[in-house]
Amino acid sequence: MPPINECIALIERWAEPLTIAAAGITYGKCATYGDGSLYLSQREREHGRLREWQAMRRFVRGITWGTMLGPDLCARLGGQDCVLRDAPVAIARPLDGGGVWLQLSEKPPAPLAAT
Repeated sequence: MPPINECIALIERWAEPLTIAAAGITYGKCATYGDGSLYLSQREREHGRLREWQAMRRFVRGITWGTMLGPDLCARLGGQDCVLRDAPVAIARPLDGGGVWLQLSEKPPAPLAAT
């Protein structure tokens, strides 16, 4: 299984048991924050990050190539069925517990240097 598929499978498998609010897979280097326990995407480094758990459950950390939305975020968008039906993505799959996996394309984007 390609590494990207392993990452997706890991998120899908652990989203419900860990009550993950959201997750994403994006291209680019992430940097550690503070004590090194939190990784920030380039978008988060440029615009700031969400800090409180309630905010994490209400707002998306940023749009990524692959995005997992937990049940609270889906509920804010009309529910799991609504997100699956209306999300403008190439791939939309339901996750156990009411979340969704959304993917912008079949394959991840090429590195910027390759375009």
